[in-house]
Amino acid sequence: MLKIKTKATRAKNLYIQVVEEIKHAIFNEDILPGQSLPNETELSLQMDVSRPVIREALRVLQTQGFLEVRRGNRGGTYVTDLNGISISDNLEDLMKMGKVSVKDLIDARLLIEPEVTRLAAVKADPVQLDQLKIFLNKTAKATNNTARLESNMDFHRCIVTIANNPIYTRTTTIIMDFLENFIRSVKPADIYIHNDHDHVDIYDAISKKQPNLAFSLSKLHIEGMQDALILMETQWLQSIKK
Repeated sequence: MLKIKTKATRAKNLYIQVVEEIKHAIFNEDILPGQSLPNETELSLQMDVSRPVIREALRVLQTQGFLEVRRGNRGGTYVTDLNGISISDNLEDLMKMGKVSVKDLIDARLLIEPEVTRLAAVKADPVQLDQLKIFLNKTAKATNNTARLESNMDFHRCIVTIANNPIYTRTTTIIMDFLENFIRSVKPADIYIHNDHDHVDIYDAISKKQPNLAFSLSKLHIEGMQDALILMETQWLQSIKK
């Protein structure tokens, strides 16, 4: 029988801790897709929390797509095949389970961002160019990697805003928000993922209304980060399995 031992710190909402513990068991394949969880009473005893806490945690996991409730003779709470999990809400979880990889994100960026950058070169007005230059200057003046990361990400987000396409904006926001959090949490403090001058070149192409050049530079910029990001992902996945 599956045993899930909570590591709950009582200052934290208990149901959130239970959610995290069950997810951890799924990530480590202690519970497999198609396998049922113990009933509420058993889980309550195993995890040393009340049944209402267990019930709330299971409700959250069901909403997120990790669990499904089946009725009938073989009724119970089962782990799903995980294909229905929302990418926008659970990107980190999907990466932990091997359903999504950094390479997938890079491939998506290569399809979207060069075109976004091309559009920015067509549409940018003087005010928007000034804003883009502000982020370049912030990067140049950054005294630590946290500030540097924030200004670099803001540079990319500003380009998306200039392109002014709601589909590109929503898709890129999901990717950028995750990558920023991912890099912030796992990147060694002394490693740069890319050369800041890439952004200077991209800015120059946008400001000079050179859409084809902007497209090419954006593509090269993303390709240049690929190996470093994949290495970071490997180290991160190894660390969370310890």
